[in-house]
Amino acid sequence: TPLTAIQGYAETLLGPAGDDRDTARRFLAVIDRHSERLGRLIDDLLALSDLELGRSPLRLGAVAVDMAVDDVLQILAGRLGPLHVTAEVAPGTPPVWADGDRLRQVLINLVDNAVKYTPAGGTVRIRVAPARGPGRTDMVEIVVADTGVGIPAEDIPRLTERFFRVDKARSRELGGTGLGLAIVKHIVQAHGGALAIDSTLGKGTTVRVYFPAAVTSVPARPPADSRP
Repeated sequence: TPLTAIQGYAETLLGPAGDDRDTARRFLAVIDRHSERLGRLIDDLLALSDLELGRSPLRLGAVAVDMAVDDVLQILAGRLGPLHVTAEVAPGTPPVWADGDRLRQVLINLVDNAVKYTPAGGTVRIRVAPARGPGRTDMVEIVVADTGVGIPAEDIPRLTERFFRVDKARSRELGGTGLGLAIVKHIVQAHGGALAIDSTLGKGTTVRVYFPAAVTSVPARPPADSRP
C-alpha cells in the first residue's frame, strides 16, 4: 500500500542510507510518488462514500456532452500523446440531464482507464449518440472504446467492485486506486442510467454508459472562429 511504502522508505532515510545525497533524493522521489497515490486513494474513498450514502446531492441540468468531452480531453491532454484519440458526437444528440461535474468525473475515469491500459500507438475512441434498443429510449449512450490489453471474460462481472484489479501489479504501477469503475457505477446509477462493459483479452475494452436525455435543450455552441 502507499502508506507501507512511505513508512519503509522514510525509515530507511533515517538510517545510514539517508547520509548519501543521491540515495536520499531517489528515496524522497519514491515517497513523493506514493504520497500522491495515497491522496488519490483518499479522495476516491471519500467520493465513493458520499455517493453510497447520498451525501453528494446532484445538481441536475441540461449538459451538452460534446463540451464535457472537450473539457475532459483538455484535462488529460498531457497523457494522450502516444495514442490516437478520437471523439465523435452524432448529429442530433440531445444534451443529458445530469450533474455536469459528475458527468465529467465519469468521463475522466473511463478515458483515464482506457489510456492506462492501451499501449503506445493504440486507439481510444469516444462516441456519443442517442441510445437505441429496448429500455434505452430517451437516453444518451456514451461509449469509450480502446485497443488495449483487454480483460478476461471471467473478470468482467467484478470490475465495478471496490479495489478489484485484473492485473494487481500493473494497476499499482500505473497509479490506479481500484475505485474508478465503482465510482462510475454509482454516479451513473444515481442519474437513473446504466453501465455495460465488453472486453476481449488482447484486443481491447468497450465501456458504455447511459444518461437520461434532457427534456429541455441548451444553447448551441458557437463556431470556434466566432467573435463576441
